[in-house]
Amino acid sequence: MRGIPRRPLKDRLMEKLVVVQREYETPCWKFIGARSSKGYGCIGRGGQGNLVVAHRASWELFVGPIPDGLFVLHHCNRPPCCNPQHLYLGTNQDNMDFMVACGRASRDRFRGAKLTELEVGEIRFLTTEGQLTLQEIADEYGIGTSVVSNIKLGNTWIGVEPIEPAPPAPFTDEPIARRV
Repeated sequence: MRGIPRRPLKDRLMEKLVVVQREYETPCWKFIGARSSKGYGCIGRGGQGNLVVAHRASWELFVGPIPDGLFVLHHCNRPPCCNPQHLYLGTNQDNMDFMVACGRASRDRFRGAKLTELEVGEIRFLTTEGQLTLQEIADEYGIGTSVVSNIKLGNTWIGVEPIEPAPPAPFTDEPIARRV
């Protein structure tokens, strides 16, 4: 006897997504389950220890197979995002080029920083608003709570003003056009 059958991957993925509106026309689908140290969602594909990053699972479920040698990359620069409309296929070099083009290679004023000034402004706003815990904010941005605390206290990113993040949008489960 094998025990209780595992629920379909799509069902398990969808129950771990929340909609977060950012600067794009369509909202990010933020994965709120287990995360890697770099902030990417992780979900079991079946079997003991068989984990896959959530945005790759989302691509395969909503768009199709991932060809060998290609990566699933984010237009939105949000590691926990699983919205297939924010994802695209590319090479490692495409990923590196995109990092440089959008400022992730040497972030704003601080070389090697994980955050942009816009993200720091949003974090500063969220910490002063008081509706989210430091852990919830850290999870949203893929950083540690000590980083959030230092931003809140003004120990780092001095001079960056609070910026209100865009409000969340309602969830829609519209068909996704294949992007390659």
